[in-house]
Formats: sequence, C-alpha cells, structure tokens
Amino acid sequence: MVNQNEIKMKKIIFIYLFIYLSSCKTTTGYYHGYVLDKKTNPISNVKVSEYHKIHLSTITDSTGYFRLYHSPNFVSNLIFYKEGYQTDTIQTRWNRYDGLGQRFLNKIPDTLIIQKVNISNR
Repeated sequence: MVNQNEIKMKKIIFIYLFIYLSSCKTTTGYYHGYVLDKKTNPISNVKVSEYHKIHLSTITDSTGYFRLYHSPNFVSNLIFYKEGYQTDTIQTRWNRYDGLGQRFLNKIPDTLIIQKVNISNR
C-alpha cells in the first residue's frame, strides 16, 4: 500500500524542483550585443571592457556586434568607449522587484545606443 504522506512529499519536491528549474535563466559565458547610433546604424571599433578588468576588452565589428568572455563566477558592468561618442557604463546584472535583471548576458544579444558628441576645438 502506498503511503499518502510519501505521495504528498514527492509532489511537493516535484513542484519545488519545477519552480527552481523554470526560474533559472540561461546565460552565456560571455557578454554580447550590438552597439548602434541614434539612427540604429551599427558602430564599429567601439572598445568594450569590463569595469573591473579594463585590460580585458574587445572591439565591435562592422555590424556593431561584440562578444567579451567573462569568468563564470563573476560579472561586472561594461564600459563602451569610442572617440567622438559619449562613453557609457552599463550595469549587466541587478536586483528588481520581480527577480534578477540582466543585460548582455542572455542567449539573445542586447543592444546599446550611444550618442555622438561634438568635440569643439579650443
């Protein structure tokens, strides 16, 4: 005969396991995405680096795409730099009211739009 408490316990474990696995977001071992201007044109040769590891960086290609590998145990903010454009620092992971938010870490690449700046001669 099957013990009713055992069946209830198995259902509870199954439900918790299902919730845990479905709430896990699949991330990659790298940051990746696109850098565009206001008119959504790709910007090539933008230097992308981690805030805490500036010496590790990559450059966007002709489509504005970049891929920068990171440690699986650590994520950092990203710095985007190109002469003639506003330097931008983007938070890649943060806490939200509905859970953990993340940018540039998912399987689908994210996009950053950076603004061109006017450099006047002095």
